[in-house]
Amino acid sequence: MENNIKLLSSELQNISAYMDRLFLALIETTALYHRPLVHEMSDSLNKDLIEHISRTLLQEGLFNEKAPSDPKSVQARLKGVILLANSFVQINSDPEVLMGPMVEMINLLYDHAQGLHQYIDDNSPFEISYPHIGLLQVSQAEEWDHDTGESLPSSSKVYEEDDFDTFTIPRFFLPLSSLDEANASDRASISSLDSKRSQTLEIYIEKGHQAAQENHFTEALTYFQKALSLKVEARTLTLVGWANSLLLKWEVAKSFCLKAIRQDPDYGPAYNDLGTYLLSQGQILESIKWFNLAKKALKFENREFPYINTGRALMMQKKYKAALSEFNKALKMAPFHKELNKTVERLKTSLNKNIIKEIKSNHTDSELPPSVF
Repeated sequence: MENNIKLLSSELQNISAYMDRLFLALIETTALYHRPLVHEMSDSLNKDLIEHISRTLLQEGLFNEKAPSDPKSVQARLKGVILLANSFVQINSDPEVLMGPMVEMINLLYDHAQGLHQYIDDNSPFEISYPHIGLLQVSQAEEWDHDTGESLPSSSKVYEEDDFDTFTIPRFFLPLSSLDEANASDRASISSLDSKRSQTLEIYIEKGHQAAQENHFTEALTYFQKALSLKVEARTLTLVGWANSLLLKWEVAKSFCLKAIRQDPDYGPAYNDLGTYLLSQGQILESIKWFNLAKKALKFENREFPYINTGRALMMQKKYKAALSEFNKALKMAPFHKELNKTVERLKTSLNKNIIKEIKSNHTDSELPPSVF
């Protein structure tokens, strides 16, 4: 039974990541976001979610039924509900009490996810990755039974078959029996599932970097998007932004950096990359603001980057002494950075020549001071 709890927690994370991808596509596609049917579908999900939680986990009335039900609000509420549900899974002393309600909620979300995914697929260029299959089963049936997958009467979702050309997106569902079978056979555990998912994530990121180094930028973007589909985090969001910048899609790149910052305000590379994109567009002062924020970020392995980029920005402003100061700070953090060392030496030489040239106009050779840098 303990293994069931671990598996159930994993499946909650699975549906959470899938719904995140769907809502991200809806929110980012302005033409979709403002369509009435999208808001009706979002409102329907909101009502079903509130009804389920009130009926199974919390007493009725704790959820504000008049709260906004637009896609952004429902996405935020859904994250909170899944976090709450996962907390119940972790602390409840009698797992059998929670199994049914949790599986029911997961399947309720997959029920709504099919319609959202189909609508996005029919009306936008987004390609949304399916959830990790794991213990899930797939059905094209109009509804499912939690244990058998057989069709059931329609839920409160608002869309009809006529709303779509055809249902090409499958319905995923988690049979309660799958958890029992997994536990009985001891063929799965949360650690092995998470380990495999983490390994796949790192493989996608590594391949994305390799493709970028070989100037295969579209391929790099595809790999980073696959990584994002496995785990929505500041790192994967920033990498998708970076790949878009390589394709010169500056606004898309900047938007993903902002998403990464919202996801994890301590993640330094997102601030640094955003500053870099602004600098590439000639917005020097604005870029320096973001580089300064990157310097203060708690999570940043290559802490020299924002100092190097601030130096670049100051060079563009012809503030060479200030730029040299930034480069020297970067060198203290990365003393073996070959290109940075060369840049600093070239800049020092150039500054010394300019200073000496200026002094020569007012002094004799014997009066000249030694090099300044």
